[in-house]
This record gives sequence, structure tokens and C-alpha cells, in this order.
Amino acid sequence: MKKRYYLIPALSIFILLSACENLPFPWDDFENPDFLPFIKILTPEQVRELPKDPYVLKAVVISGDTISFTVEYGGGCAEHDFVLANFGGFMESEPVQTKILLSHEDNDDACDAIETREVRFNLLPLKLSFRAQYPDADGVIILQIVNPQDPNQPGRSVRYVFE
Repeated sequence: MKKRYYLIPALSIFILLSACENLPFPWDDFENPDFLPFIKILTPEQVRELPKDPYVLKAVVISGDTISFTVEYGGGCAEHDFVLANFGGFMESEPVQTKILLSHEDNDDACDAIETREVRFNLLPLKLSFRAQYPDADGVIILQIVNPQDPNQPGRSVRYVFE
């Protein structure tokens, strides 16, 4: 009979843990009404592994927690994927700065048409990370956009302001 007493708590814990695997991240539906992909917070080593197929950055705009990039690239025969990554942590300055990189995967598209596209990302994970480290600071971060083809070349920067 004693084995049954151990079986019930063990089974309960197993069911609870199994259910937890399907729980969303805290920000999955929070402040993301358009269900945009989130910025990924990565290590510099992880960023080095991202695809870095060429593109031309035409424009960058931030509205609320959404950053929009207008990009131009060669292609037209395959789907192109973009990932926005933050890496290297926050740099101590006023205002705080951090690096971001827009990764492009052309999926070996051999076509030569010039494509122009807007890609958008939700910046909420970056805001949450900032608030965790700087709870009393003004909500301002300078995002330094790193050139994926030449990370040492200075790129653009854009100001992200939030509450």
C-alpha cells in the first residue's frame, strides 16, 4: 500500500511539469497585437552564427515598441528570412546604448530581381531587460545598428523611447 502513496504525488508533479512546458513566455501576447517576431537577446558568439546575406538598409523607424526596417536585396525566387538580434549587453552611457544586428538569410535565392520589403520586430524583450537592469532610469536606449557585412564599420543608430 505504501507504493500508492508515493505514486500519487509523483504522478501529480509529472502532470504539472508537463503542463508547464506549453506555457507561453511572459511576453508572448503582451503588447504584441500584430504578433510580430520579437527581438532576440543573444551572446556575441550566437550572433556570429547568424546568416549575414547582403542587403541594403534603406530606412529605420521606431513607433512604440515596434521597429521597422525597409530593406532592399537581390532575389525573387525564394523566401527571405530576417532576424533581429541584440547582443553585447548595455553600454554605460547617457542614454544607455546597445548593439543590434538585422540578420538576413536569402535561402540561396539565385534570382536577381531587386526586392524592397519592410520587416518589423517587437522590442518588448529589450525593454524588459533594460527595466530589470535600470528600474529607475528614463526609458531611452540608443540602438546601434551593426552592419552585418562589416561589424567594425559604424552603422546607423536610432533612439528607442518608452515608458
